[in-house]
Amino acid sequence: MILRRKYFIGFLFYLFCLSTSAQNTSRVIALKEAFVLIEKQFNCTFSYKDKNVDRYLVDLSSFNKLSDAISFFQENTLFDYRVLQDLSITIKKKEETHCSLC
Repeated sequence: MILRRKYFIGFLFYLFCLSTSAQNTSRVIALKEAFVLIEKQFNCTFSYKDKNVDRYLVDLSSFNKLSDAISFFQENTLFDYRVLQDLSITIKKKEETHCSLC
């Protein structure tokens, strides 16, 4: 009886671990592909130069709000993002900061 209970508790723990790991899925995709997915989800438009974003990959998660997606991109890419009133999002390379030691 006790052995069955241990197996049952172990089985429930296993199912719990599977469900929590499935909720935290992310995938590495091209930045341009990530923009297309976000555009479809939030009915917005990204504006950028293709040559600037062609070689970048991101580890994309799911987002509930456009502002969360923009924050993610801002923190994890080398670009600045500006959301305009019509949900157009402009993208430009971040300004390089020069540091000199005197």
